[in-house]
Amino acid sequence: MTFERRMHLVVLEYLSRVAGWVCSQCGGPIDPALKHPRNKRASVDHVVPVSRGGMNVLENLALTHLGCNSQKGNEDRGRHWSRWVREN
Repeated sequence: MTFERRMHLVVLEYLSRVAGWVCSQCGGPIDPALKHPRNKRASVDHVVPVSRGGMNVLENLALTHLGCNSQKGNEDRGRHWSRWVREN
């Protein structure tokens, strides 16, 4: 296992303890047993995307569903949430 993969798993475990296996975007439960490419599996989201100046620090990371994270794309969470509220 690569160093990057080990670090990803450590971050995922930390975020799951903080968030309680709840998606920070939709509020739905995350099933830790699901594997890629299932949309309801756990994913680590950059709240402010790296492409928009976000950093790889814990304060900028959140636990999400893979599907929610993919929908968000490279939008920052503020813009994503305001659009989601308008659409729903």
